[in-house]
Amino acid sequence: NEKGEIRQAMEQRLQVAATNGATVIILRMGDFIARDAASTWLPVLIKEGKSEISLASPGAETLRRTWAYVPDAAEVVARLLQRADELEGFNQFHFSGYRLRMRELADALEAAYGKKVHIKSFSWWVIRLVSPFSTLFRGLIEMRYLWNEELFLSDTKLRTFLHNDVPSTDIHTALLQCQFLEGTGRKGRESI
Repeated sequence: NEKGEIRQAMEQRLQVAATNGATVIILRMGDFIARDAASTWLPVLIKEGKSEISLASPGAETLRRTWAYVPDAAEVVARLLQRADELEGFNQFHFSGYRLRMRELADALEAAYGKKVHIKSFSWWVIRLVSPFSTLFRGLIEMRYLWNEELFLSDTKLRTFLHNDVPSTDIHTALLQCQFLEGTGRKGRESI
C-alpha cells in the first residue's frame, strides 16, 4: 500500500545515508500498547460497560498478534543509542514484545481490571463505509489483511546485541499503567 511504499523509499534513503557515514537504527515492533499513543488500536477495541468489558477483534481470534508496550520499546531505543558506536552503518532490529491471541489479551485485561471481558467482532463495515471520505480509514482497509496473518518479529538479533538485557514489563502491569478504562483515567478519545 501507499504507506508501505513510503516506508520502503525511506529505508532506501537511509541505506544510502549509511553508506555515506551515517549510523541508522531501525526498530520494528508490533501495535503499540501505550497510554497516550496517537496510533494505537487498544483504546478503540476496548469498551467498558458497567459489569464487563468488550474487546473487539479485528481479525481471527486464534492468531497471535505482536504488541509493543511503548515504555519497554523506548528503553530498547535508549539502550541501542547508548551503544550506537558499536554498530555498523545500517541496522535493523525487531522488538518482539507480547505475542497474544485475542483470548489471551482478554484474559490479561480481566486479570488487570477485575471485570469479565467479552470478545466481539470488530465493525469493519463502518470503516469500509467511511473509507471513501477518510485517508485514515482507507489505510486501515488496506492494512486489514495484517489482522488475518500471523507475523512473527524475531528479536534474536536484538537480544544478542543487548546481551539479553531487553525490558519486558508484565502484560498485566502494562495494561494497568495504560489506564484504558474510564475508572482508571482513560481519556475516552477515539484515535482510529
